[in-house]
Amino acid sequence: NKSRLKNSFLSGLRYSEFNSYLKINCFSNVLILENLIKNNLLNISAKIIFFSSAAGSIEQRGKLTHHKTRGDLFYRISKSAINCAVKNISYDLNKKNFITLSIHPGYAINTNDYNLYSKKIKKLIDNISQSDNGKFIDPNKNNIPW
Repeated sequence: NKSRLKNSFLSGLRYSEFNSYLKINCFSNVLILENLIKNNLLNISAKIIFFSSAAGSIEQRGKLTHHKTRGDLFYRISKSAINCAVKNISYDLNKKNFITLSIHPGYAINTNDYNLYSKKIKKLIDNISQSDNGKFIDPNKNNIPW
């Protein structure tokens, strides 16, 4: 599969493309949050959710059956970066009442299951608490190792 080799290590990586991945999956999210906070646009007990990916788990790399070698390096690094940012932001905002976390929303779903899936994610967000601050979780609220 050529698309799997597109951004694989030792495949002639284009670092301008790497910058795009980081902007989309990490930097833009952090900048938006920073502006929301600086402009006092968040409720004092806001739940700040970043949608990440299990592909951003360094600990799980190579341990899951769907983790093939030569996967999209830029995507994985950019998702690890947002998880790292969330962990650090939650620490920096610890004195505030915000809850900041990363969610791996799951893998591609059938369109027919979208309503059930949406309800599951909403229920998850409704049920997170301050003890979840800084975590990286899946839709069942299981911790994903970093």
